Amino acid sequence: MLARHGIHPAWANEALDDPDRAKVLSVRLNTKEYEQLAARAELAGVGPSTLARSMVLNVLNPSKDRAPNDAWVTSVSERLAMLEARIGAEG
Repeated sequence: MLARHGIHPAWANEALDDPDRAKVLSVRLNTKEYEQLAARAELAGVGPSTLARSMVLNVLNPSKDRAPNDAWVTSVSERLAMLEARIGAEG
């Protein structure tokens, strides 16, 4: 959503700026899981891989000193989960 307007969170290109971040992790998701990740990533204005990396880093390095964008992504993710639950309950 934000990416369509040329707005990217500061952490979106974090991996590109870190020469030590050279390892690649491959994760298998089913179709529903991938669609959920992609939808949350779109709301955050980043790609699914970037959002997944941010989630992994938040688990590995929990800190109150995280960038404000991380809190925003978490907030959007939580709101999306509530909306999905509400739609599922009404559908």
